[in-house]
Amino acid sequence: MSPTSAPSQPSCARATISISEVGLRFTVQEARSLVAHAYVPHDLFRTYSFHPPPQPSQRSESQDEDDDEVPTVVFELNLSALLECLNIFGNAGPAGSWEEGGRRTGGAGAGAGEEDRIASASLRGGEAAGTTQMKLGYQGEGYPVVLNLTSQSDEFGFLGPPPITTVELTTFEPEEVPYIPFDDDRRLLKLIVKSTLLRDALSELPPSSISTLTLSSSRPTPLPTRVPSSSAPVFSLTATSTSAGASTTFDYPPDPLVLEMVDLSRAPADGVRASYKFGAVAHALPALRGGAKASVRVDDEGVLSLQVMMLPQGGAATAVGFVEFLVSLAA
Repeated sequence: MSPTSAPSQPSCARATISISEVGLRFTVQEARSLVAHAYVPHDLFRTYSFHPPPQPSQRSESQDEDDDEVPTVVFELNLSALLECLNIFGNAGPAGSWEEGGRRTGGAGAGAGEEDRIASASLRGGEAAGTTQMKLGYQGEGYPVVLNLTSQSDEFGFLGPPPITTVELTTFEPEEVPYIPFDDDRRLLKLIVKSTLLRDALSELPPSSISTLTLSSSRPTPLPTRVPSSSAPVFSLTATSTSAGASTTFDYPPDPLVLEMVDLSRAPADGVRASYKFGAVAHALPALRGGAKASVRVDDEGVLSLQVMMLPQGGAATAVGFVEFLVSLAA
């Protein structure tokens, strides 16, 4: 049976999945003002191998120039459906380890055997009760993503092997994701702050009444690459309510326990100030809750890059990837 194309879905319900030799990337967007990427690096996996489908034999001059690009398999799927499947037993957690592998011996119309998959992966939450193990397979363009989920929970009362559920998620041809360019060579501001400090500030703001969030940073003297010892705040967040005509400001002093690093060496003399839709920035809250550090950067076009380094549960110090939010200036 040959694969068939799936009908289109609203873009807000879909995530773009990119698989390559360097790892996995999940991308979503909202209203063309926010693009978010979740990166899962290959070294997070216990074993990792990726074999992209063969490329056409005929090559153009432009393809020859792109030889340095990493081969990538890209498709879309319903993000809400994926998250619901991962929690199908009600015991899925954020911690775990992945394995990815597989080899491809046939074209997209080959059978659904293990040897025909472009990629397969298994997510192990651990052997202890109350966890979920997952195996993922993707055969190629036009085929679904297949999830095999195994519960390690004792609540089902099974004496034999644990229950296994198999789910197929329809994949879609990827649509072009709105591009929000960020140029680090033209960066005006960069700072590193504990994720909890940004999380606490954003969590205290009622999203229904806040319209814009303004980032401002003034250049200390002398210019630092590390936080100076003065007590004047070097970074501020100001939340403004248009309807109430009021604002709230959170100041961050140059304390190494608060701001690990501040770089304003390329900023103008009067500092940096940029405003964004609060609803767009607030989407970073779940990542900030599970993150260790956050990098805040603003370039000369006002584009905000907010990167959150993610850590596993259990106190491990090794990062398991990061999430990046790119936000354009508020209109």
